[in-house]
Amino acid sequence: MAREIDIAISAKDNMSDTLLKLSKMTKSFGTDMSGLQQKLDTLKNNKYSLNVDLGKAKKELNEAKKNFEEFGNELNKQKYLDAQSNYDNIKANLKEVSKVAKQTTKDMENLTIVESKRNNRAMQKKDPDSEGIMSKLGSAGAYRMIGDTLSNIGQFYVENTFGNQAGTVFSNALSGATSGAAIGTMIAPGIGTAIGALSGAMLGAANGKVEVEKEKANAFYSAVQSEYERVTGEFDKSMENGVIQASERKRIGIGLQTKIGVVESEMLMADIIDFAKKTPFEFTPLAKSANDLLTAGVAADDVIEKMKQMSDISQGQPEMYDRISYAYARMASKQQVTQEELNMITEAGVPILTELAKNYGVTNAKMTDMIRKGKIGVEDINKAFETMTTGDGAFANFTDKMTKTYAGLASNVADAKNELDVALGEGYMRERSKGLEYEMEFYDAFSGGERLKKAYELVGKWQGELDNQQSKQYIDKLWELTDDSTFLAHLRGGDAEEVYKMLAEAGVEAECEYRKGDGYTKRRNMEKELVEALGEDLKDVYETFGYDMQQAF
Repeated sequence: MAREIDIAISAKDNMSDTLLKLSKMTKSFGTDMSGLQQKLDTLKNNKYSLNVDLGKAKKELNEAKKNFEEFGNELNKQKYLDAQSNYDNIKANLKEVSKVAKQTTKDMENLTIVESKRNNRAMQKKDPDSEGIMSKLGSAGAYRMIGDTLSNIGQFYVENTFGNQAGTVFSNALSGATSGAAIGTMIAPGIGTAIGALSGAMLGAANGKVEVEKEKANAFYSAVQSEYERVTGEFDKSMENGVIQASERKRIGIGLQTKIGVVESEMLMADIIDFAKKTPFEFTPLAKSANDLLTAGVAADDVIEKMKQMSDISQGQPEMYDRISYAYARMASKQQVTQEELNMITEAGVPILTELAKNYGVTNAKMTDMIRKGKIGVEDINKAFETMTTGDGAFANFTDKMTKTYAGLASNVADAKNELDVALGEGYMRERSKGLEYEMEFYDAFSGGERLKKAYELVGKWQGELDNQQSKQYIDKLWELTDDSTFLAHLRGGDAEEVYKMLAEAGVEAECEYRKGDGYTKRRNMEKELVEALGEDLKDVYETFGYDMQQAF
C-alpha cells in the first residue's frame, strides 16, 4: 500500500519554508514510478491550493492599492505593502511548486524510457529470436516519446488559449492516442494503429476530464478550509480584543466611581461610549479626557458638552483633541490662563487668541497683553469655545459634519464592530469569572492547595535528583579524564584535536552511563506508559472530532 504523505505548502510560507518543504517532499517519496506519481499528485494538490490563495491575494492587493491611492495615509500604505508582499510570496511559492512538478514529470518520462530499455535488454538475453518483438517494442517506445513531446507542446498552447482545464483534457487525449497507436502498431500495423489511436484518445480524454474534476474538487476543499480558518480566526481575534476592551472599561469605570460615585459614573460611561460611536475618536482616549476634566473640577454634567466643543474645534483629529484637552484641563485645574496653554491650543490649529480678542472687541496684540497681566480667566476660554462651536462659529457642528463623510462613516462602522467585540468580551468575562472563582476556592482551600503544593514539590525534587545523577556522571568522567595519562600527554603536547576528541567522548560516555541508570530507565518507562495512556484516552476524541473534521474538509 502506498504511503500517505501530506506536505502542504501554504500562502503563509516564505521562500525558505517552501524550499525546505519541497526538499522534504523529494526525500519523502521513493524514486520509483509509484513514488514519483505520489510526489506529482501532492505537488498538483499544492498547486490547486496556491492558485486559490493567489486569486484571493490579488483581490486583497487591488483593494489595498485602491484605499492607499484614495486616502494615502500611513496605515493604508502599510496595508498595501503587506498585501503586495503576500501576493508576491504566494506567486513565488506557486512558481517553485510548478517547477518541481514539471521536473517530476520529466523524471517519470525518463524512468519510463530507462525501464523500457532495461526490459528490452532482458528479453533479448532470454530469447535471441525475439528481435522482431523487441523491434516493435522499440517502435512503441519511440511513438510514446514522440507523443509525450507533442502532448507537452500541445498542452502549453491549448492552456494559453483556452485555459488550464482544456489543456489537461487535450494533453491526456493526445497522450492516450499516442499510447493507443503504439499498442495497435504492435498488434496490427495500419488498421491496428488507427483503432488504437482512436481508443487511446477516447480513454485519454475521459481520464483528462476526471483530472479536471479532481482539480475542481481539490480547489473547492481548499477554499472551504481556508474560509473556515478565516471565520474562526476572526472570531478568536474578536474575543481577544473584546476581553481587552471590556477589561479596560471596567478599570476606567472603577476609577470614575471614586470621583463621582456609582450612579453618575455609569451614566457618564454610557455617554462616553455613545460619544465615541458617533465621532472619529476611540473610547479609551475620550475616557481619559473625561477623567482629566473631572480632576480639573469640571462638573460631571458638563463633561460631555465640553468634550463635544473640543471635538469640534479639533476638527475631528484625535491628536489635536488630545492637545486641546490637556491644555484646557491644566487651565481649569489651576484656574489660570497662561500663554503656554494657549500656545498648545493654537498649535493644534485653533485661532483661540483671535476668538478671545473678538469676544472682547480688542486687537490680538491687546489680548496678548491682557493675558500677560492675568486679566483672562477660564470662563473666557469657555466662552471662546462656545462662540467657535455654535451659531456662525468657525467650528460649529464640525463633528456632526465629519460623521457624514466617508472617513467618518468608516470610523463609526469600526466603532460599531468594536462594540460587538466588547459585548463578546463582557459575556465571556462574566461567565468565565464563575470558573475562576471556583478555581480560587480550590487554591485558597487549605487541603486542596497544600496537597497540590506538596505534589509539585515532590515532582520538582524527583526532577532535581535526575539532573543530579546526570551531572554526577559527567563530572565523574571529567575527573577520570583529567587523571588519564594519555589525555595529559596530549594536553602537554598541545594536541588540540585529540584533547577535543577525548572531551567529547567523555561527555558521550557520561550520557550513556546516565541513561543506563535506574533513574533514567524508570523515567523512560513512565513516559512510554504516559504516551500509551494518552493515545488510549484521545482515541475516541480524535475519531469523533479530529477525523470527522479532516473528512469534512
